[in-house]
Amino acid sequence: MTSDPGEKPRRRLIILTPGFCRDEEDTTCIPALQDLTLSIGAVFPAIEAELIAFQYPFERKTYHWHGAHVIALGGRSRGKFLRLLTWFRAWRQLQRLTADGNALGVFSKWIGECAYIGNRFCRSRGLKHFIWMAGQDARERNHYVRRIKPSANEIIAVSDFVRDELQRNFGMVSFTVINNGIQPAAFPALNTRTREFDIVGVGSLIRLKNYGALINLIHRLKERHSNIRAAIAGDGPERAALQGQMESLGLTENIRL
Repeated sequence: MTSDPGEKPRRRLIILTPGFCRDEEDTTCIPALQDLTLSIGAVFPAIEAELIAFQYPFERKTYHWHGAHVIALGGRSRGKFLRLLTWFRAWRQLQRLTADGNALGVFSKWIGECAYIGNRFCRSRGLKHFIWMAGQDARERNHYVRRIKPSANEIIAVSDFVRDELQRNFGMVSFTVINNGIQPAAFPALNTRTREFDIVGVGSLIRLKNYGALINLIHRLKERHSNIRAAIAGDGPERAALQGQMESLGLTENIRL
């Protein structure tokens, strides 16, 4: 971004993430990262957020999202050589973004490929690197933890539970816990009109999310609350199975999928 000759250049925070919104109309891709990016711009106007999205959007492009600069590598979650090519492109972008010495550091989303590249690059350049660790990162089978060998002062846990799981499985303790934040302005005033739904679930319809358990819960609640209304907002490979479960339990009038 250009600036006036006399204007002090903005410091740069580089964020590495598997995916980010493809444009300003895309509101479903990692909402917590959207809120974080918006907050950086609002709370720290002297800091410029630069995001490198490894896999999504699926095309290679650079664009602006509410003032933040996004570099999409278009990896499309492809493996082997093509994944290595994505990593090489990420490394080249990191070299470019840190060449002027104006980078505050690198912030990697989750202990995966982004943290792997971010950790290696920052160690080679003496830059600060932080990893935001989410739920699945602390699983014992996450091979990236052993490959990266992050120091404790790199890891930020998203919750106390995740912090404790990391310690139990890998003997590491994150130096702090930072929960996902929210944008209060994005939420309307509560209880100002009749609610259409009593219970709402939001997320990808994949086995990991276990929305079958929510459907079973609604079935049990219906025994005492015959008019209970619920909604599940999302899509994914489990959609047909969940629809069949709702039909078999007689919940098609109680749950909107």
